[in-house]
Amino acid sequence: MEATMNEEPVELVQLDGQVLLKIIKHASVEDLGLIPAQGVLLGLMKGTCLEITNCFPFPRENTLDYDETTNYQMDMMRNLRNVNIDHLHVGWYQTTYYSSFLNKAFLESQYSYQSSIGEAVALVYDPTRTNQRDIAIRCFRLSNDVMESYKSGDISLSNCISQGISFENMFPEIPVVVRNSNLQQCLIAELNDQEITPKVNNKDFLSLGTSKVLENSVRFLIESMDQLNTESSKYVQYNRNVARLNQQKMQALAKRQLENRERLQRGERAVPDDDITRQYQPPHLPSRLDAMMPACQINNYVDQINDYAAQNYGKLFLAESVYRTSESDQQ
Repeated sequence: MEATMNEEPVELVQLDGQVLLKIIKHASVEDLGLIPAQGVLLGLMKGTCLEITNCFPFPRENTLDYDETTNYQMDMMRNLRNVNIDHLHVGWYQTTYYSSFLNKAFLESQYSYQSSIGEAVALVYDPTRTNQRDIAIRCFRLSNDVMESYKSGDISLSNCISQGISFENMFPEIPVVVRNSNLQQCLIAELNDQEITPKVNNKDFLSLGTSKVLENSVRFLIESMDQLNTESSKYVQYNRNVARLNQQKMQALAKRQLENRERLQRGERAVPDDDITRQYQPPHLPSRLDAMMPACQINNYVDQINDYAAQNYGKLFLAESVYRTSESDQQ
């Protein structure tokens, strides 16, 4: 059953702290490398705010087939409903490494969820960014224009221009707010008072520990640029083939017109040119989506690189000031 467009779109995602811990634990336990850890999000819609109160992981792909995975999800939601826990399906989550998740598989999965559940969202957790003392949890949806175009199967250049679809607005990002209960906040305050949390070296904030992240992000950026260049080459070759085909078609039509003129002079019947039109059919237009997905990923990498570079530049200026101050004190 297809869902209708929401009259009240999702403007904010309120994520329970326990759900965030479950996602982080799932990512650390699975550790599947390039295979992302995925799971189901449960909660409810409240006005324009989507409250996510529970989640559970998907089984590994090599253990269950599609039907068994679907039955597993239904059984889990049924059991949660029996113990009076939120069981409404509101989306899905997955892990990623160095924010390399914007691909065609991600689009197809979110389209499938959003088609059946109007308020469905996709949470993306990045352990590599979290290791840099920054909890990287982001939320995405497909825009309504992309949903309609993907449903109709028309993601051509003319349709994207008319609908205003570009790589910048395909996946609008939704703000995420982490919410903890009063008991959880009391526990955190008590742990801080007891100094159970590990102490942090005061000099660690000047560490340029993001250099590896920057290096990998640039490497992945180059790979995405190669993919985009490949798609651009396909489009250039398509234009060349169309131009050559049209030239051959015009030559064949001119030759047929000359033959028909000679036939009419001899009193014979003219031959129609339908066979020429059928013979010179235009080649298949390359998919616009195959070019937009690498562009989306490139835009994501650039934003990430700018973020880390800005942090490193700030640390360099701070380190320079500290070094000059220490030198002046020694003198």
